[in-house]
Parts: sequence; C-alpha cells; structure tokens
Amino acid sequence: METEKDLVPYYPFLESIMISNKKDGGTIRLQTDSYINIEEREWITWRLEELKKYYRRCKRKHSPYSLEKAQKLISWCEP
Repeated sequence: METEKDLVPYYPFLESIMISNKKDGGTIRLQTDSYINIEEREWITWRLEELKKYYRRCKRKHSPYSLEKAQKLISWCEP
C-alpha cells in the first residue's frame, strides 16, 4: 500500500484492532464480512423477531393479525 487511497476498498472490512511491533511493522485485521452487511443482517433479524413476537401475541390472544399494525411495529417512520 502506497497511499491512503489504496486502503479505501478495505474500509468496510476493518476491525478496530491493529497489531504493531518494530520487527514486523504492523498488522491490520480484516473481517470476513463488511460492516454494512453485518449491520443490515442485525437490523433485519431484529425486525423479523419483532414480527414473530406480534404474530405469536395475536395467536395467543386469538386476535386478527393486522399487516398495518405489524408494519407500524417495525417502521421508524410513517409510510
């Protein structure tokens, strides 16, 4: 790597750890998946769990499952 521009493709894969010593010069540990993919997976998983909880609650209380209410549960803004 010659300049900081050479590192740009690796930015989403960087962890906040760097190992450095005088002998080897330094090592940066890269993740196998990008930060963007990890966050998106967590976001989708969280929303899916919320929908499952709502479905189970409706089933347990014998109330109808409302798509509009389910959408409001997982939306941060009004559609």
